[in-house]
Amino acid sequence: MHGPKVFVVGHDWGAIIAWYLCLFRPDRVTALVNTSVAFMRHVFIRAGAAAVKTTDYFNQAYGPTYYICRFQEPGVAEKEFAPAHARHLMTRILSDRFSERAAGKEPKDGGDDADVALPPWLTEADIDYFAAAFEKTGFTGAINYYRNMDRNWELAAPWADAKVTVPTKFIVGDGDLTYHYAGI
Repeated sequence: MHGPKVFVVGHDWGAIIAWYLCLFRPDRVTALVNTSVAFMRHVFIRAGAAAVKTTDYFNQAYGPTYYICRFQEPGVAEKEFAPAHARHLMTRILSDRFSERAAGKEPKDGGDDADVALPPWLTEADIDYFAAAFEKTGFTGAINYYRNMDRNWELAAPWADAKVTVPTKFIVGDGDLTYHYAGI
């Protein structure tokens, strides 16, 4: 007897985890809606002699200042994402003013939060809530996911030929950093 099935919605690296779930355990997934990160077999799974590790792929495609590449060295991202900067970071991330820096470029707006108008769905209380959480914990736990991408790539090798067989909807906006990845 099979266990219960779930309807999965993934975003960003949560989308990568959702893609893996659909490959590894399609019997447990009713359907998938993923946003932002498309299924990129060559980036997520070691397959074949010409396979390139995830971090090597991003380094070759976008250079060493790309956030996934910058995050590999312990301490570098922790300094940039120090708990003391939590409110600033949450404002930029949740207000969609983080893409340029994530891509290793300086923001067009100079990076000051003083003139950032929050989107209508986001309040100062929301920013305070998330900032308080990250002020307590820091960002290392989330950053470590990026540091484990090459290991995930290696561990997924047995599924190199597997197909995502569950019903899937993929959503990405043209302002999303990943929309401009080659092949998306």
